[in-house]
Amino acid sequence: MTAHFLTWTFVVYGLTLILTGSKLFAPVRTYLTRACSTRFPWACSFVHCPLCVGTWIGMLASLSGFSLVRPEALAWPRVLVVLADGWAAGAICFLIHVVGVRLGSEEL
Repeated sequence: MTAHFLTWTFVVYGLTLILTGSKLFAPVRTYLTRACSTRFPWACSFVHCPLCVGTWIGMLASLSGFSLVRPEALAWPRVLVVLADGWAAGAICFLIHVVGVRLGSEEL
């Protein structure tokens, strides 16, 4: 269980960090920030937000079958499992991001 949790955490946070803070996706973030600033201002902050992106990554991971919450262990409908995974991913990504910022992490 612990190994699954750590693997899930590293995958979700890794993808979130690549999308929100890496130099690799900096041109994409810059383009989206310029392109959407007048029509969709909320989307401009979305591409820089580890909480937002982490939530969606967690939901997509859950839909692809890589879930933190095991549906067979709980009698939850699939939609609740996807939401729980998304919320857990967002919280974990935000927590790791805040700790990293406090420790002085730099852009990749």
